[in-house]
Amino acid sequence: MDSPDREAYEREREADEREREADDIQWEYDCQLDLERTAMLMMYGSTSRRGSSSRKSVRRNKEDGHKRLMQDYFNPNPTYDAKAFTRRYRMPPALFNRVMNDVVNYDVYFKQGKDCAGHDSFSPHQKLTSAFRMLAYGCSADSLDETCRMGESTVLECLRKFCLAITNIYGAQYLRAPTMEDTRRLLRHAEQRGFPGMIGSID
Repeated sequence: MDSPDREAYEREREADEREREADDIQWEYDCQLDLERTAMLMMYGSTSRRGSSSRKSVRRNKEDGHKRLMQDYFNPNPTYDAKAFTRRYRMPPALFNRVMNDVVNYDVYFKQGKDCAGHDSFSPHQKLTSAFRMLAYGCSADSLDETCRMGESTVLECLRKFCLAITNIYGAQYLRAPTMEDTRRLLRHAEQRGFPGMIGSID
């Protein structure tokens, strides 16, 4: 490889490394903010309202809701591509699957079982989607009925259990003081963006 070509290759490789490092740091920022938001929801979140026992039951057909959700985002040829998934879930599909597996292994609540009538209960994809949408958009539990085919009280229960699971699974890694290596990496990243000496930023 000629010298100019080698230099261009090295510059491109260094730029790729900086971009990957920036992505890693942004992911750490996002995790920190999500965990802090989770902690606030657990601490100050509203409890579900107790409705009248005479309230009319809604047949939501959760099985069809699961099938539609899978076709929209999780099947091999989904309706919406990975870019749309990442925008709506605030993370790529591979990361969602990793988090879902960790949460399902942590709490049996998120595994799909049978309800009292012998029908399939809500799937892990439905339960995690409801929690992620509330955290990502700050929407009300009731607004997720059409998307996840879940009632308000069920959505709030999913959110509470999800927040608890995430805090216990990932808290030790992300809710901690930065190490010296973390600090050096953050300083280096900030300097590359024109903010020397800055440790962190909320934007």
